[in-house]
Amino acid sequence: MTPISPAARCTNDSGSPARQLGRSLPIVTLEDEDGFLNIVVRPDVYVRYRKVLRSTAFIIVEGIIERQGLVTNVVAREIRAMIKMV
Repeated sequence: MTPISPAARCTNDSGSPARQLGRSLPIVTLEDEDGFLNIVVRPDVYVRYRKVLRSTAFIIVEGIIERQGLVTNVVAREIRAMIKMV
């Protein structure tokens, strides 16, 4: 498991569900100048950080990289708002 902390513009807050063990999980998509990154948000994490996801355009996600074949996602552990750095 590789830890990662991507930060980018959140292009959606509910996304399309991912199937894992028969359950739907929300997918949040981050976008920067290099492309898109899917963030898998488990239900307990979503409940904890729902307000940030719904009210903030730019977020920082702490999580782990998950690879299945050619697909790479980040499984979120913590989500916080990116504040303007002056």
